[in-house]
Formats: sequence, C-alpha cells, structure tokens
Amino acid sequence: MGIATSDGVSIYYERHGSGPAILFVHGSGGHHAAWWQQVAALRGRFTIVTVDLRGFGNSDSSMPEFDGQDFPGDILAVLDQEDLTDVLLVGQSIGAVAALRAGLSRPSRVAGSRSPTRSAGSPTRHWPSWSPPIGPRP
Repeated sequence: MGIATSDGVSIYYERHGSGPAILFVHGSGGHHAAWWQQVAALRGRFTIVTVDLRGFGNSDSSMPEFDGQDFPGDILAVLDQEDLTDVLLVGQSIGAVAALRAGLSRPSRVAGSRSPTRSAGSPTRHWPSWSPPIGPRP
C-alpha cells in the first residue's frame, strides 16, 4: 500500500506484481478493491496498481466537497509517486473519464487508456491488450 499526495489530498493506492504497469481506476461509489479479480489474475505478469480517488475508500475524504475534475490529478500523483511510465490506464465509469484525462494531460507517462466493456458473448480472455500511445511522445 502507498499514499500519494495530490494538491494536499492523501491518495491511497496498492501496488502488486511486476512487469509492464496497469493502473486500475474505480467508478463512482467504488474503491481500489473493486479490481480484486484483475489483481489476482494479472499480478504474475504485470505491475498492477489500484487507486482510491479522493473521497473514496482509504483516500482522504475530509474535505467538505470535491470536484471530479481533480480525479486525473489523483491518478497522476500515483504515477509520479511510483515513478511509472508507459502505463496502461483502465477505468470504469467516472474512473474511465479520469483515466483518459490523466493520459491526455501526461502522455509521457501513459501508454494508453481503456474502459473495459463486455457485451454478451464477447471474449475477454485475451484482455488486456496494449493501446497505442494517447499523444505524441517528447
């Protein structure tokens, strides 16, 4: 477990495994443990990071109010704290928006962003697949 600081707010995260990095971002009302099955399945081949956005789970929720516009900064604070680059960001619901915005604002750290969806009968056994870069690299 770890704590990163985003604009003075403590952001909780967990890191598991080793290899190419994937950071999972929960949706509204969730927390880092929402991804427990992905952690168990992927930590043998990847560095898996799960995060609690501000106001959720073990992250700071003492502020009187918060704005979802701050969520991308929470993700970037974790990437900076762990010095991760070429990370695949995976987000669900509001976490997908935050992941995409984080990737767009810091393409030097992010390899791609995915929002997992599953329709009836769609195969998922080959997931994750690496995304192309979000933006130009310096």
